[in-house]
Amino acid sequence: METRPLTTTPLSQPATSEVRDISERERYRRMADCRLQEYLKSYGLVDRRRLETLVPELLAGHEDGPDLPARVIAAAQDRVDHFLQTLLPPELKPKPLWLRAFIETYPEHFLGDPAAAQLVAVDFGDPAAGEPPRSGKFSPQPLPTFVLPRWFLGLLPPGLITCALTGLLLWNSAQNGLSALELIYGLGFASVVVGPAIGMWTALLGVFSPRTPVPAPSTGPWTRDDGALPATALVMPVYHEDPQTVFAAVAAMRESLALCPGGDCFDIFVLSDSRLPSSAADEERAFRRICALPDAPSTVPVYYRRRTHNAGHKAGNLADFCERFGTSYRYVLVLDADSLMSGETMVEMVRRMERAPKVALLQSALHLRNGRSLLSLGQQFVASTCGPLFMRGLAHWAGPHGNYYGHNAIIRVSAFMECCALPMLPGAPPFGGHFLSHDFVEAAQLCRAGWEVRAAWDLQHSWEEMPHTLAEYSARDRRWCQGNLQHLRIVLAQGLTPMSRIHLGVGALGYLTGPLLLLFLALGQWVAQVEGALELSAQTTWILLGSVGACLTLPRLLGLATTLLNGPRRRLHGGALRLVLGVLLEATLSVTTAPILMFHHTRTVLAILTGGAVGWGGRRRNNQNGSLFHIIIGEWLTMLLGLATGGLLLLLRPSAALWLAPCWVPLACAGLIAALLSSPRIGSWTRRLGLFATPSDLGRHPVVERAEALTPLTQADESGRFRDLVLDPLLLAAHLDTLPTQPEAVDPSLIDLRERALRMGPAALTQQERQRLAACQASMGWLHRHAWQRWPVESWDLHRDLPQAPAHGAALPLSS
Repeated sequence: METRPLTTTPLSQPATSEVRDISERERYRRMADCRLQEYLKSYGLVDRRRLETLVPELLAGHEDGPDLPARVIAAAQDRVDHFLQTLLPPELKPKPLWLRAFIETYPEHFLGDPAAAQLVAVDFGDPAAGEPPRSGKFSPQPLPTFVLPRWFLGLLPPGLITCALTGLLLWNSAQNGLSALELIYGLGFASVVVGPAIGMWTALLGVFSPRTPVPAPSTGPWTRDDGALPATALVMPVYHEDPQTVFAAVAAMRESLALCPGGDCFDIFVLSDSRLPSSAADEERAFRRICALPDAPSTVPVYYRRRTHNAGHKAGNLADFCERFGTSYRYVLVLDADSLMSGETMVEMVRRMERAPKVALLQSALHLRNGRSLLSLGQQFVASTCGPLFMRGLAHWAGPHGNYYGHNAIIRVSAFMECCALPMLPGAPPFGGHFLSHDFVEAAQLCRAGWEVRAAWDLQHSWEEMPHTLAEYSARDRRWCQGNLQHLRIVLAQGLTPMSRIHLGVGALGYLTGPLLLLFLALGQWVAQVEGALELSAQTTWILLGSVGACLTLPRLLGLATTLLNGPRRRLHGGALRLVLGVLLEATLSVTTAPILMFHHTRTVLAILTGGAVGWGGRRRNNQNGSLFHIIIGEWLTMLLGLATGGLLLLLRPSAALWLAPCWVPLACAGLIAALLSSPRIGSWTRRLGLFATPSDLGRHPVVERAEALTPLTQADESGRFRDLVLDPLLLAAHLDTLPTQPEAVDPSLIDLRERALRMGPAALTQQERQRLAACQASMGWLHRHAWQRWPVESWDLHRDLPQAPAHGAALPLSS
């Protein structure tokens, strides 16, 4: 057998070089292909067929080379600019969000025949306002006239209690004659007592009312033999919220729905009203990240939509969604930005609505979670022990005319669009304009039209969060106070059911009780000091104090008793001893904070009555507490009132100073009390002691744990925010609109800075440098054009293949 030596011929070297050249050219062409796809997707082109035809067309005619990606992007940018200039008449500049909706709906016309694109664009909504076409329309609702309400039987027991106690007070005062001032004092006493009497009666109803939920819960496991559940939208309106927690909760609920039989009937929508482009960038980045999860279930799609204009605030956001996409869904499950629900609970709500065709709205029970300060932990604890009684009692009392709390509720879309177009109140804010507390009004309108509004008091695994500081709590109350006082304008509206009137009236009374109580105390001292009256006997004094105390404490005692008698719930609250200690501690905190909240409510009501409107701002959830000094300074007016009141009482009526000490001493110490209640460190100590334990802590649901585990994934960062503002044409246009008009000349230092940003990327800049560039219109425009050519956008998995909203016109037939 002949063997040949292994040799290398000279011809092998040119062959290897040729292969290397082909590999380099292929790498450049693939890089240009990826970058071009990402650029087209940023405008909303997510249709794969159009991308497969348009990308080769844009690549054609370009010679290979290292600068191929930059040349291809530059040519594509010129073509996009020409397309935008010819799409609409010159005087009509399309809004960015309208443009994305147009391209997602008609991908075949993007960079296609200009004449055909113009014909479609003219009829596609309102380009100047940035509004795509609507698929449905709310029925207009006139502002109703006023009539006197009729008596409602459910108010009889608390009304009798109030009349009996007020009569006892006036009868003792009338022994030496009853003056007009004393009569006014008695009426003030009645206004203060009626609220606690209603609360006590509602809790008693919760103990003795039937335990059968209405609508009836489903029985047995859900199977496909029962038929597929109707299409349902899960919507979460947000306005300058923390996208980290919002989208982590969305991802957790999507996974929970995917694991639950019947959960595939849901589509999830995050409806953003955020105006700041930086907030929108964080939201879109978090949205893309949860879409990029490797195990993300495909059976439950998630969409993110941001409105061009946030007219009507949250109610307007939901109305806009119903008009655009409502015909695709039979039900809409409304959540808040801090809401969280399990898939089992959401599917059960849909099944109950299917079994009750007369029900237009089903409100779930609300449980609190994630308490960290002493204030939020105490609220969470009392809501867990007493909340079920109030929810069950109110559901039994209201019957088919229940109330709506604005979130964690499922709505029948056809009924909502038929009845719930909110009228504008005549006049200017605070009593005119948009309803700030729209939920009560929407429930009343549904009941007026003959629909039922029910409460599913027995449902579990439906959570929300409470403010962690006293300042946050008071800020939220200011907006709610104005909204509830607006309800007084329609509480006598024609056609409302008596129970709807009670909901509206009691809601307003809850905020009027503070100033009424302060007026009652001040008037009592004035009557006693000036007229020397109000000399009640010891027996009468103890009867009045005992009766009012019973109204305030009986709901807590009933909640304690029912929890102690329920073994599983008792263990989930830390056991009998910790449960009793928790009730005592929470009652002490309530007594301590009541005077402070009374003063805050009084200031708010006075500000509203004098024309001080409260704006609709994004709530700062999970924010860090201020320093002890700033918390104390924030309560300086409260402390001044407490010290002045105590000093005057000690000077003028020393005997009254002692029994009024529970009122003026907390006011004098308001700064220290606010610091203690808002401290997360004290809240952590309380949890270590096992106090204020609730089922949301000791019996944690998997969806809660999953939401917390996903939080780091959706965390925003300055570098990513700046990169998105530069690259995304929609975010950039919105950001540039917020900047003042600047001269064409650019600071030379900014020119050097933007060239370094282009060369090294956004992560190489400091936060101050990124802020300088973001404040310059010319620099941001220059970076947008050149960054697409130089930054490695193909290496960032932006997941723009998934549209941010469903295609317009792909609506399912609406059925009731």
